[in-house]
Amino acid sequence: MIAALFALMAAAPPLEYQWPAGRAQTYAVTVAWGEGDDQETTRERWVLRVVEPASAEQGAMLSWTRQLLALEVGGVRVPLESENALALTERRDARGRVSERQPYPNEPLAYGRLLRYLDVELPGREVAPGGVWEYAVPADDVMGALAWRYAVVDVTAERVMVRGEARLEGAVVATATWELEPVTGWARRGTVRAEGLVMPGDEEGQPMPVTVRLEAVPVPKL
Repeated sequence: MIAALFALMAAAPPLEYQWPAGRAQTYAVTVAWGEGDDQETTRERWVLRVVEPASAEQGAMLSWTRQLLALEVGGVRVPLESENALALTERRDARGRVSERQPYPNEPLAYGRLLRYLDVELPGREVAPGGVWEYAVPADDVMGALAWRYAVVDVTAERVMVRGEARLEGAVVATATWELEPVTGWARRGTVRAEGLVMPGDEEGQPMPVTVRLEAVPVPKL
């Protein structure tokens, strides 16, 4: 048993993203704003696609297609039009660091702040249970720098489980749990909860918690 574990660790690739040309993955996503009776939840379909692999000069060009499928408020679910898909591009390196990103056409600041919690920068080295890595997300015009710290929970030949927390000025403002593909770094499923964000379109600008859950699916589903 011990020998097998050491053999697995010796053969483990570095935990980083692989961006092969043409790869695509569909995710079933829920985004829940607020809590209790006032919670508003959207059910969405996200598709990540590699448009252009990385080169020696720049990172890979990726396309994110986001489609709203339904809105739930007070236990009532309202289907949304299927023609509302939005496709945006970004460029990332093997660590997941974003060098270019097309902004959302509506509410770019609100969506940009949410993405600060959904982006995951990988360590680019081999990992084992109990290992940790840290990185910082620079401040923007509204929000200070985020300090992320991730811990490795489990590593097998099939998956890597990690758990992280983000701090803003020393206070924990977000937690995240991810199951990743060990060879490619792509997410299989994840849950991220962040505090004090403003829901896009909220005219009152009331800060509230948001919880995002996503799961890779072979075919689109609600």
